[in-house]
Amino acid sequence: MTPNRPRVAVVVLSYDGRDLTLSCIESLRQSDWPELEIVVVDNASSDDTVTAVREREPDVTLIENAENLGFAGGNNVGIRHALETGCEYVMLLNNDATVAPDCIRRLVEVAEGDQPKRILCPLVHYADPPDLIWYAGSDWDPAKVYNGGYHGRGDRDVGQFAGVRETGVGTGAAMLIPRQILEEAGLLADELFLQGEDVEFSARARRAGFGVAVVGDAVVWHHVSAASGGEFSPLVAYYCVRNALHVTREYRPTGRVRRAGFEAALVAVFLAHARRSDRKMESARAVIDGWRDYRAGRLGRRERPIAGAS
Repeated sequence: MTPNRPRVAVVVLSYDGRDLTLSCIESLRQSDWPELEIVVVDNASSDDTVTAVREREPDVTLIENAENLGFAGGNNVGIRHALETGCEYVMLLNNDATVAPDCIRRLVEVAEGDQPKRILCPLVHYADPPDLIWYAGSDWDPAKVYNGGYHGRGDRDVGQFAGVRETGVGTGAAMLIPRQILEEAGLLADELFLQGEDVEFSARARRAGFGVAVVGDAVVWHHVSAASGGEFSPLVAYYCVRNALHVTREYRPTGRVRRAGFEAALVAVFLAHARRSDRKMESARAVIDGWRDYRAGRLGRRERPIAGAS
């Protein structure tokens, strides 16, 4: 390792999805950044992901969790490993994503010039069709019920997001995090388990004096929510509404009456999203259950089954 080539650990969290995980690793093998460690953290997969990674990718660092720790807890295992082994950057990458060969290099080159440091995300495309944008940044105001979704979502990439742009929230699907941010702002919020961790982490990093930006010349392709059943699945609906209510309260506390109105409006938005699910009733029920568990102060992994969840 040279001073100009800081070591990067890419943490790939897997929960089933063997073929997607192997494709993700293969894309990382093509990376032109030489100081790279691939860390696969398996969240107690029920398929043969662990066996396949161990046999086909013997040089990959494989960490097996005894149970499903969720997105936050599972990634935190990999982040701790990266920090303990001296990595200067940690990149979180969904196992249902693949990276362009120059993606990590472009992110690191921007990061090395940053003072103060920022969370950096690539431009994220859908895996299919591969030229459509899924994420090009996102605004977030905890006082707003709906923040408008991701920038550029559904647009064809014609270079309109080239360069580096400040944004409000990074995406946990693919984000490069400097060591300094993790040491000063902390790791992901274990109590959220799934969904909303990137929002909370971005808000906490900003509170600690850091920024968030999108590097439009670095590209990732993403099979959106493949591990959790799709963007509008009951599983996603439950954790999204519960965690959104929790995080907005943490970062924008209000009086009781105003908060009640905010909660009602936010639940209504998620119920509208549930209508786009192919399991509409189950997703709507999951939204209500998420609101109830939030009101009861229940965080972490939901012990009761989520109806319709895969």
